[in-house]
Amino acid sequence: MTNGGGCTLRVRRLNPFAMDFFHRIGVPRYDGPNEMAGITADATRIVNTMIAAGADKIVWMLYYDINPANVDVANFGWLFVRDNAPPWVVGLLPPRINPNLQPLIDPMWVGAVRNLVNALNAAIVAGIPANPKVRAQAAPFLLGGDIQNTAVGGSPHPSAAGHTRLSQTLDVAFRAI
Repeated sequence: MTNGGGCTLRVRRLNPFAMDFFHRIGVPRYDGPNEMAGITADATRIVNTMIAAGADKIVWMLYYDINPANVDVANFGWLFVRDNAPPWVVGLLPPRINPNLQPLIDPMWVGAVRNLVNALNAAIVAGIPANPKVRAQAAPFLLGGDIQNTAVGGSPHPSAAGHTRLSQTLDVAFRAI
């Protein structure tokens, strides 16, 4: 995150004559401090545009802490094999496997990720104009079960339970205006 980086996934083919598959996942160097002024300006522009369009109330839900998020690496791998292996290999796979939940955020980076989310939320709050019809709302603390544990298109997005908690918090804040 701080200096960027990446990793390479190598999938060895079962057929010794087939080429291995490589997939590189890159993460650019973190440049959040250079982005915060733009985020603040965007928040101001968005809120003012909504007010000018006639919005009665605006509640901006801030970002939640993604540190409790997990990824089910076992089922991610199992689904990858099911989607890519020859049918005879898929036929050998069990119909289900037990999950193996691993933290999405390496413990070494928990503080850095929390600081990033806090800085992002502070930049948004700084851009919200003072107006009795507008409020920034902190997200509730989501537990691991409130966040999806799938890899593709999932974590760190909320699960159904997480969406319920977010919507309830948003509803209370909206009614308070």
